[in-house]
Amino acid sequence: FRRVLFRSNTGGPNIGCSFIKLIPDAKGGLKFGDYFTPFNVDFLNAADADLGSAGVLAIPGTDFVVGGGKHAVLFLLDSNKMGKFHAGDDSHAKQAFQATNGDIRGTPIYYDSPTTGKSVYIWGSDDFLKAYQFDGAKFNTTPAAFSSESVTWPGGILSLSANGKTPGSAVLWASHSLGGNANWTSVPGAIKAYDPNTITVGSDGVPRMKTLWDSENSTADRVGMLAKFCPPTVANGKLYVPTFGGYGSPLGSGQLVVYGLLPTAISQAPTLIAASGNGNVQLNWNLVPRAFSYSLWRSEAGGAFQLLSESALPGYIDGTVSNNVTYAYQVVRSEEHTSELQSPCNLVCRL
Repeated sequence: FRRVLFRSNTGGPNIGCSFIKLIPDAKGGLKFGDYFTPFNVDFLNAADADLGSAGVLAIPGTDFVVGGGKHAVLFLLDSNKMGKFHAGDDSHAKQAFQATNGDIRGTPIYYDSPTTGKSVYIWGSDDFLKAYQFDGAKFNTTPAAFSSESVTWPGGILSLSANGKTPGSAVLWASHSLGGNANWTSVPGAIKAYDPNTITVGSDGVPRMKTLWDSENSTADRVGMLAKFCPPTVANGKLYVPTFGGYGSPLGSGQLVVYGLLPTAISQAPTLIAASGNGNVQLNWNLVPRAFSYSLWRSEAGGAFQLLSESALPGYIDGTVSNNVTYAYQVVRSEEHTSELQSPCNLVCRL
């Protein structure tokens, strides 16, 4: 293909690799209003380091917009006077600074944090998630906080949910690769949730955001093959994540993964019922929601409980008992990393 070069500053029609402002016209449509183009636009085009790899964020309550691209520079612009093109440097921007180590592929996220104040969050490739404080006129170019881990290409694609400034309600969500470069192939992905208001300075002196949840902590929560550039969507108390299917799925398959708070019913413990016979005990218990497996334990004559069986199905016949001996049974419902213990069922096995 032929790369179209920027020529708007000399009267040409091409205005690629730029921030563009569109305004309403008299006919109800949109017309060209203003623009900003980096000074090194021709280099960016030639190096495939164009500006258009991520979206633009309008900072709430201001006339400023912020965004970046493949060359990892974050631009702060005044939407009323965007700056157009200036040969030699980016002084026509309100602010321009190197914000990440690699590409910016996701739109910056804004949050007015009780901890760090007005902040913009970005997660570039081969870098950490970063929070940059905004004082109403410019950014502090030293990040106020980082994630605890870095990720590879395309970085973290972000969204944020919060009930205003209600303490404890803000969650910063990130979709990212688990390690493989997602540029030319489908790779496993993950979702992480961070608390942007809880920041702890470690022994290395680096302020880190608290990790609230990681989809990799449970097999049941794994998201599958990464759909790059797609931010998690939060609506009605649930998190929606598009993917290319479960791990190992062929390219072209897909699924929508939906996360939410688990219902109260999952805390139910199974109810154990036992009936003694001649040299055996028939044990049955009910299925409970989202139980991964059940383990059955037995104590003989008041001794320690020993594991008798593990199964995904309810029910077991214990044929290793002796008549006229008292046994106690317990059934444990397991769900990945949690379990619920049912009260003992005591009985005497008799003829």
